[in-house]
Amino acid sequence: AADRLQVLSSSKSLLNPGGNVDYDPMKVLKIGGVDVHLELNRFIGAWISDRGAASFGDGLADFFEDFREEDEAADEPADTAAAAAAAGAEQSHPLWRMVRDSMAGANFGQQPDLAVTCFLPDATATFASEMNGAIEHMLQKRKKTMQTGLKELADATDKLWRSQLATCVASPGAQAIWTGAKKLRKVTRRTVVDYGKHINYEAMKSLTVGGVPIHLQLNNFLAAWKLRSQEEAGNPFGELMETLSRVPGYDEL
Repeated sequence: AADRLQVLSSSKSLLNPGGNVDYDPMKVLKIGGVDVHLELNRFIGAWISDRGAASFGDGLADFFEDFREEDEAADEPADTAAAAAAAGAEQSHPLWRMVRDSMAGANFGQQPDLAVTCFLPDATATFASEMNGAIEHMLQKRKKTMQTGLKELADATDKLWRSQLATCVASPGAQAIWTGAKKLRKVTRRTVVDYGKHINYEAMKSLTVGGVPIHLQLNNFLAAWKLRSQEEAGNPFGELMETLSRVPGYDEL
């Protein structure tokens, strides 16, 4: 405001040799078209009368307030919001986006409002490493390794979800994924004798968990993760886990 006052009060032109100051004693004082007569009187009166620092400060603030850049002040919230959005975009990372998309996939495409402070790189890097191990077991296409891979998938997901703040996993999609992981953990911890009862697998043909077919959903997830990118695996992973959340008989979580 002080800089703007200096510019306005000192600028002149051929058409206005008096510059931007219009003064009529005891009546009006305009600087750059802004009438500051009353504010200046109040400020000078406080100074001359020695009314105290508070009164002087208020008068000075009122005077300079008239020269505040209104347009710049009005733009500041939008600029701040844009900067925050840009910062959020920079802070997000492929596996964060994969997790966010998985929550949408588990909730009929409804994108959650997921903060960039959730699912940070350290946590998701561990998840990705454990998921790679699980997938390697599943791709061996044997009953025993399929069960091991599914168990590791469930453990990795449950571990990642447990590591987050409650607000990060509160959305309907996040809850569906967590429920699916918990149910899959219980199924895959059954004894080998019970294996055929809880998990039925025929390589390249069918896979059911707790009586629910998941062959198609699992294939879609594996294809996205292995053949495209981990980021693109979000939606199919969410659809897989949402299907597992509907496995009956394992609700004692």
